[in-house]
Amino acid sequence: LELRHGQSKLAGALAVSARLHHPHRPRARLLTFDPDGQGRLVLAIGDPATADHVLVYVPGMTHSLSLARYGVWRADALYEAMRAQARPGETVAVVYWLGYHPPAGLRGASFRTAARSGTRALDAELHRLRAVHSGPMHLTVVGHSYGSLLSGVTAAEFGLPIDDLVLIGSPGVGANGARRRRDRP
Repeated sequence: LELRHGQSKLAGALAVSARLHHPHRPRARLLTFDPDGQGRLVLAIGDPATADHVLVYVPGMTHSLSLARYGVWRADALYEAMRAQARPGETVAVVYWLGYHPPAGLRGASFRTAARSGTRALDAELHRLRAVHSGPMHLTVVGHSYGSLLSGVTAAEFGLPIDDLVLIGSPGVGANGARRRRDRP
């Protein structure tokens, strides 16, 4: 079983590498890669340091480095959708943020443990994106499935330095409301 899991993570790493070096797709940047445990991966399509619109996609249950090809596919699809909706001259970027360990199944997803353990990392990533950006930016977080719980818990605990929060396929957000951070530039 361990060998199969390792091979699966290798397949995920190879999918990320193939996307980083794809000559006919928009430029991708590897922001974080950690193969320990389920793995952590933060991948940007486009340049989040200069884009007018940046979307951070927080995936849900079952996502791991082993399934990175699906995260890469989603990031590319979101990037293309954003680019199609952008006004002339506007630039976009998508960040696939697997900076936490989502639950592997329904049993784990019935608890907030993984969401609570990922709040500081998501908050730090969003602040980092704001800090390195070279000008005005519209920052959106899209939490999908269990990722919406993580996004909601983070918003309730820290407030988010973002412009929009989108929750899709949410099993609940773990919050009655969110507050906007006042220390945004």
